[in-house]
Amino acid sequence: MKKFFSLLTLALLTMSAWASTTVTFDLSSGYANGDVVPSVASGDVTVTFDKGTNQNAPKWYTTGSALRLYGGNTATVASAGDAISKITFTFSTGDGNNEITCDTGDFNTPTWTGAASSVIFTVSGTSGHRRIAKIEVTLGEGGGDTPVDPTENLVESLEIAADMEDGVEFVFTGDAVVTYQYKQYLYVRDDTGYGLIYGSTNGGKNPVFAQGTILAPNWEAKTSIYNDELMEFVNTTGLDSCGLTTVAPEVITADQMADKLNAYVQIDHVKSISGTTATLTDGTTINLYNRFGKTIQEFSDADAIITGIVNIYNGNLQLYYIGVEGIVAAPEIAPASCDFEESVEVTITAEEGATIKYSYDNETWADYTEALTITETTTVYAKAVVGTKESNVVSATYTKVDPAEMVTYTLVTDASQLADGDKIILVGFNQVDSVTVQPYAMGAYRPKNFNFNAVEVTVEDNTVTTALANVITLEANGDNWNLKAEEGYLYAAGNSTTNKKNQLMVEDEPDADGNANAAIYITTDSMSIAFQGTNDRNFLRFNYNSGKPLFSCYAVSSSVQTPAYIFKANVEPAGLRGDVNNDENVDIADVTAMIDYLLSGMEINETNADADRDGNLNISDVTAIVDYLMTGNWLN
Repeated sequence: MKKFFSLLTLALLTMSAWASTTVTFDLSSGYANGDVVPSVASGDVTVTFDKGTNQNAPKWYTTGSALRLYGGNTATVASAGDAISKITFTFSTGDGNNEITCDTGDFNTPTWTGAASSVIFTVSGTSGHRRIAKIEVTLGEGGGDTPVDPTENLVESLEIAADMEDGVEFVFTGDAVVTYQYKQYLYVRDDTGYGLIYGSTNGGKNPVFAQGTILAPNWEAKTSIYNDELMEFVNTTGLDSCGLTTVAPEVITADQMADKLNAYVQIDHVKSISGTTATLTDGTTINLYNRFGKTIQEFSDADAIITGIVNIYNGNLQLYYIGVEGIVAAPEIAPASCDFEESVEVTITAEEGATIKYSYDNETWADYTEALTITETTTVYAKAVVGTKESNVVSATYTKVDPAEMVTYTLVTDASQLADGDKIILVGFNQVDSVTVQPYAMGAYRPKNFNFNAVEVTVEDNTVTTALANVITLEANGDNWNLKAEEGYLYAAGNSTTNKKNQLMVEDEPDADGNANAAIYITTDSMSIAFQGTNDRNFLRFNYNSGKPLFSCYAVSSSVQTPAYIFKANVEPAGLRGDVNNDENVDIADVTAMIDYLLSGMEINETNADADRDGNLNISDVTAIVDYLMTGNWLN
């Protein structure tokens, strides 16, 4: 039955005799953690706590600042004077869900009403608990109802209610509409503002109302400012419906949240959600909280809409997450930004059903239908379109390298060929078919920061000539090596005991555990780079990975067994090549000097005399100098 009060009724209630007193027991302090609290007393009222059917007696609980009653415990409220007409419990942080029953009267959690000299409350169940911070006992007539002054406590708008002091009882006479409800959280709004009716009936939960329910006026509540910052309406009675309307979230921007506490809102242009952080396309971030049992959907590179309820906790604004709509995921451009020598083929993929648009200037767009062939330094832009919604724009830049930047690297076949300061690259080989093998060098791009990408290279006569590979500097570390790329020192980050994925990462300096300290083994039959330290997924290997080649670290027994081979840069010796007599010229006199050296052992510049760069001084160096004088170029 709907509960309506007229001003006359309220005035008659106010003029009635209210011969009542209230005794309050504050259980939020005064005991040590774990203390058994058998009873508390004040005036004519005594509250006795007993273990009942549980082996544990009621105890003080400091973390929650309350008395903890276990399942089966009892609390007996007794008066030696006037009859008890009302008992109100205030529950503490971390309160459990056990139902509380009584032996007499009417108990709608947290308030009991009736007329009795004693009331026994029992916590249901054999486990679990309830935490009680305060008990208020009213003695005398009135059935526990508190008089309402219609001239001071009639509230007609949520704007007024939200500005009241803590602990004020009032009657709401306006039209409030339900915007969202989850268990004991009942959010409402009217033309002036917003409100949160926090559970008071039905075992601590509000009655269930459909979104858009118009609440009948003249429901009663008390203000409660949670954590000194968020207004809630508690001890609510008389909640009922009188109609239904449509409700949509209010569209706001992130900087309006402070003025929209308890509002059901929509925020547009959300680029990504990672964990509990939403990032807008302008870089603004919003803290999310899973209050309503929702799964917060993570995504990136989109232009989405999120809905939720604005909240504040410890001074930090947050959004109680409800849902997300309109995610159009940005397309993927492959390969990622990289250098290339002659040309690179670029593919763009997007979610099923999306149309892909691409551009070279981020202004003029065309439909993507086939792979793009890039032959000059170019930036490719792409976006996905579904209906009228577009994803965020992503881009990749492809830089054509100058042939002068090309460096030749030679396969290292023995660890003794390695020296401190050497420049190396890592190369893996993918068996395409029974005949074709495609080599890949480790690149500088780090997908999700967990490993390194790979770029196609050509290997001929155990040499690679490229400007695309990630150049690593070897630093001697005892019998082992540190591998320093431009991004940092490579190290194995994967550890099976913590269930981490296979990871090849970088750090600014080698860690104390030795995870960046690599032992390098090279024989005629095998090649391995094994990081030492505490992480056991520590062998650096090449993985074709279903069409996405990469370099990462794996356990010794992993199914990924393709080695990462070391190729060392061929460094031109210091000095003038072919200047055997050291006169700063290369001419026929150097041919004569080289022959004299071979015949008589005369003194020469041996570094310059190794004209064919094979590490030996012999007749082939004479031939190399003659070829140079005839053609003007070194032939090898």
